Amino acid sequence: MKKALVVLLALALVGGAFADAPVANVEVADFSGSATVTWGVNLDTSKTGFKNDASATFNVNIADGGSAATEGDGVWGEIVIKTDGLQITDAENKNGTASVDAALLHLGPVYMGILKGGTQVGAYDAPEAIKQYHSTEAVGADKEHGVVFGYAADPFNVAVDFRSVEKHNDDYAIRAKLGLTPVVGLEANVGFSYAFESKAKGLGANVSYALPVGDFTVKPGLGYSTSLGDNEKGLLAIGLLFGFNKGDADLGLPYFDESAVSGVSVSTELNLSEKEMSIPLTVGLYTGDIVENLTAAFVLDSADVSNFGKNFVVKAALKYAAAVGDGIITPRAGVKVENDASLEATVGAEFAGFVDNTTFDAEWKSGNLKADGMGTFDVSIKIAL
Repeated sequence: MKKALVVLLALALVGGAFADAPVANVEVADFSGSATVTWGVNLDTSKTGFKNDASATFNVNIADGGSAATEGDGVWGEIVIKTDGLQITDAENKNGTASVDAALLHLGPVYMGILKGGTQVGAYDAPEAIKQYHSTEAVGADKEHGVVFGYAADPFNVAVDFRSVEKHNDDYAIRAKLGLTPVVGLEANVGFSYAFESKAKGLGANVSYALPVGDFTVKPGLGYSTSLGDNEKGLLAIGLLFGFNKGDADLGLPYFDESAVSGVSVSTELNLSEKEMSIPLTVGLYTGDIVENLTAAFVLDSADVSNFGKNFVVKAALKYAAAVGDGIITPRAGVKVENDASLEATVGAEFAGFVDNTTFDAEWKSGNLKADGMGTFDVSIKIAL
């Protein structure tokens, strides 16, 4: 029996058929730079001044990224190794990093994983157009060293983690997770966590359904987590996304630093443990590329809709890239209202393509207009390779 176990464990380290392995590829990956000069005036103090910025990048690629994995059937050892390649840049030497993505001992449809993991459950982000991070919390004790036993076959998968903080300390926790995908687009998960020494517990569940409707996707989602403590009811996150396409994108709009998924969404999270429960709410819109050359975003966020007038934020912004002759003019505008005490606005335009390698920009950005804050006006010239 011991010899058989040694043979099975050794299989997890045996190489098999490898594909897409990293290869040497020496080339100049990036050689670029830019310089910008900005002149601005503070409209409240009438003070003016310049600001200069310059940067350059020189990157040499040594080896491309890649991955390699074993293959097998029946009883076999799976290991997946990947690297993001090797580059040398002007700022640092980025040594090629290699990592093990998966290490599994397969026994038919059942597997044992031997990489680090975790024993918490319940973390869930509600679907949203504008990222506001309405989510449930990860609950339960977190132990990362150990093994996971699992089984995966449509329409469900099961995984049981048995882990400790580190070796030789008798501090263990267990986590059991069940995932269901009964139909295309519908996903449900439930998990339970228990730590043997601290008795910390956690329960988490979520369900979401991505339903295609013509060119759109309607995705409702709900997540719940609780530590199962006395009088502790938990946290509930709810979201509804009307999506226009897939993927995250940088908005590049005034007052919007968040990434977004194109679409319209409504989301909230509820702390069910509060005696006087507040109900936060976010309504978001991001148009993506629905209208050619037009990008727009809107978000309304309130920490408690029952006291909306004192704790809301509204942001709206848009930009439009218009071809004019050989160049492109991209005007932009945005507004931000916070509670009933703050109003900010910005208007600007970028002029590109009229002069080779050169971009011109002008922007007015206010202070609090309700407090007579006229803000600043800046013009800039950027020359880039």
